[in-house]
Amino acid sequence: MDLQDRYEGELRDSLFDAKVNGYKADPDNEDSVDPWDMIADKGGSPEDAMFAEPEQENP
Repeated sequence: MDLQDRYEGELRDSLFDAKVNGYKADPDNEDSVDPWDMIADKGGSPEDAMFAEPEQENP
């Protein structure tokens, strides 16, 4: 378990951790954005993005 914790600590992104800690310190700041909201959603299907049809123009 100690080795797993060591590897996990080495792979953590220190800049992201600093942003999360800064947001947690002052979440009511108007200029602050939750760092987790900035991560792109990769749960979508690549086929949907590749073969998406343009939206029809409202006549």
